[in-house]
Amino acid sequence: MLLRMPAMLGLLVVLSLGHSAWAQRPDDVLNKLPDWANALVVVDYRGILASPLAQKEGWEKLPAADTLGTSLPYLKNTHTAWLAAHLEPGTLRSQNDLVIIRGGPFPAVKELVKLENGMEEQIGSVPAILTARNAYILALSDSEVAVNSPANRQNSARWLQFSRNNQSPVIADYLQQAAASLKDGYHIIISIDLHDAIDPHLVRRFLAQSTLLKDKKVNIDALVRVLTSSRGIRIGVRFDQTIKATLAGDFSENISEVSKVLPGLVLSALEEMGGELEEFPAASAAIENKSFLITSTLSTQALRKVMRLVTPFSGAVLAPRDVPIKGPDQLVQNSQKYFKQMRDLANEANSIAERRNDMILAAQRYDKAARLIDQLPVGGVDEELVAFSNTMSSRLRAIADALRSAILEANAVEGGKRKNVQVIPGTYMGFTLGPWNPDNPGDPFSPGGLWYRPMFTPPTVNVQTNYPEIYARQLEVLAVGAKKRLELWRQLSDETANMRKKLSIKHNVDF
Repeated sequence: MLLRMPAMLGLLVVLSLGHSAWAQRPDDVLNKLPDWANALVVVDYRGILASPLAQKEGWEKLPAADTLGTSLPYLKNTHTAWLAAHLEPGTLRSQNDLVIIRGGPFPAVKELVKLENGMEEQIGSVPAILTARNAYILALSDSEVAVNSPANRQNSARWLQFSRNNQSPVIADYLQQAAASLKDGYHIIISIDLHDAIDPHLVRRFLAQSTLLKDKKVNIDALVRVLTSSRGIRIGVRFDQTIKATLAGDFSENISEVSKVLPGLVLSALEEMGGELEEFPAASAAIENKSFLITSTLSTQALRKVMRLVTPFSGAVLAPRDVPIKGPDQLVQNSQKYFKQMRDLANEANSIAERRNDMILAAQRYDKAARLIDQLPVGGVDEELVAFSNTMSSRLRAIADALRSAILEANAVEGGKRKNVQVIPGTYMGFTLGPWNPDNPGDPFSPGGLWYRPMFTPPTVNVQTNYPEIYARQLEVLAVGAKKRLELWRQLSDETANMRKKLSIKHNVDF
């Protein structure tokens, strides 16, 4: 695998409401969202479940993870969920997030404590649950619940005070504008606020490493100017008979001069940060002045990838784990789904590593898969399988660590490059006389009308480097890392196969 620069663009993500949710006047929800949010995720669950596609396939009877695959907090009877997140620079992982869930009636606090294996507390006048996943659940009313993570009591108390007193939105303008577009009938919108987020020096470094610009005549200065003027990224999703999605990149500068390469570069940056958006081909981009748009029809699997663009800090707190185990058959069905989800996440990560010659990207994917496996709902699942999930996520993180170690060692080898440049100066070796020049008899530099040329040996430069040896050493280090990845993956594959056999024998059904 080859080394590549990690993406230098910081991204923030928003998922939006459809028309039915907009009709509920979400202004008061916007007023409650904190100013530190650089991502806003809103999902109109009720609107999605009312769509022809969901009605046809019976989504209302299925867990949200089977259809949307989301790691967002979710409860039975949820109408809408709004996630305000602050993402780590250069990644799609949240450092801090707040989710407001509306709908109801929701379970009582005692039930939520049991669901989350948490401890009941009181923050101000609001009942709160400290969960085992490092989050606070705040029971605002029978129809509104908030989840704040990580579980910082002081931050939760200050947000409660802010939400009661604030009268107008304080989140970024771009996110507010994205939320306003919900009335156009979208059920999901992903909006990425990039205002003041992109360093021109880092952009130039990113462009210098990009293979997308190879052999292309591009005005780099214009490209840097456009990229640093980025306002954000949006993904809007609408449900009907099918799932239609549009990805848009918005800029303050006109993008026509660089429109042929701009969509590919933005998608490449998203991919390096963990966004899996293969269903949005850059070649299909339409240009509209200062924006580009890519429209695509999504499968349910592709939709789940879109919904995983933002990973909340504490994962799927309040995921639908409250499905009772009605008997052995229910336990088996839950376990089969859980096992399939685990394998799918691991296989997706490995498939990307196999297809792409990029260790940095592969390490990110294995890490992300491990994180998502840890966040899968475990209610009503075979205990041995839940224990094995810890083994699987640990193995995936070990693969990611092995790849990162190889990258770090290869970078260290790079520091051993040496170049010795020796310059041998030129010398004069006399001169030669030319014939009489009747046209210039008085030339003071040619006495007697003669001309002369000095005889000169030009300087020479002797360059000696150890670059070939350094490059060979780097290839050797990276080859060791690639081999380690394969060994660890084979080990995980064997362990997964053994667990499958064990579960099949134990429950007398195929896993």
